[in-house]
Amino acid sequence: MSAEKVTVANLMSVRATQTSPDGTTVPPAVRIVDAEGVSWSLSQEGDHGGRLILKNGRKFVGAGVRLVWSGGRLYVQNAPGAWFRVMGDFRCVPTTVLPPGYEAVT
Repeated sequence: MSAEKVTVANLMSVRATQTSPDGTTVPPAVRIVDAEGVSWSLSQEGDHGGRLILKNGRKFVGAGVRLVWSGGRLYVQNAPGAWFRVMGDFRCVPTTVLPPGYEAVT
């Protein structure tokens, strides 16, 4: 019997059971687990727009430099500093309501 190679992608694809504490930020955390048990992270590689947003270890929508779990919502900050809120299964929408302690880029 062969053992499956353990990778970050394999670990991220496993449905988590405990929601991340409010205020969890990636980085420095490796991932955020939302209230539905979905694991959110950023890819290792990136480009000028940031690193890919990963949902359960698979490419989601867009790129970012920071993920923040706050008030039961997931926020993404992109490389230029704009903030987005993850909404539903397939989109991030711009937001002016930011997680506490973060400021908009002007």
